[in-house]
Amino acid sequence: MKVYLSSVFVALVLFSSSSFAVLSCDRLDSSIRIIDRYADEVFIDNRIEDTSILDVELNGLVSEIEYIARQERDSKLRAWANQLSNYWVGLNWRQFRTTSDKIADRLDYFYVRDCR
Repeated sequence: MKVYLSSVFVALVLFSSSSFAVLSCDRLDSSIRIIDRYADEVFIDNRIEDTSILDVELNGLVSEIEYIARQERDSKLRAWANQLSNYWVGLNWRQFRTTSDKIADRLDYFYVRDCR
C-alpha cells in the first residue's frame, strides 16, 4: 500500500509540473488572441484609451502571461509581462507594441509545440 501511494504521488507531481497538463490549448489560444488584440489596438490608435475595456482588462492579461511564464518556467516571458505593465503605466506605446509582439510570438511557440 505504501509503495502504491508513493507511485501515485510521483505521478501526480510529474503531471502537475508539465506545462501541457496545466495549460490547455484553448487557454493558450485565448491568450494569443487577447495579446494580439492589444497589439492591434496600439498599432492602429497608437495608444489604449483610459477606462476602455482593454485598459480595464490589462491587469488580467498581465496576470495570465505571468501564470503561463511560471508554468513554462520562462524567465523571458515573465520579464516581458512585467515590461508590458511598465510600458502601459508609462504610456510608452511603441515599446508596449514591441513587447506584446514578443509575447504573442512566445505564446504561439507554446501553442505549436503543445497543440498541433
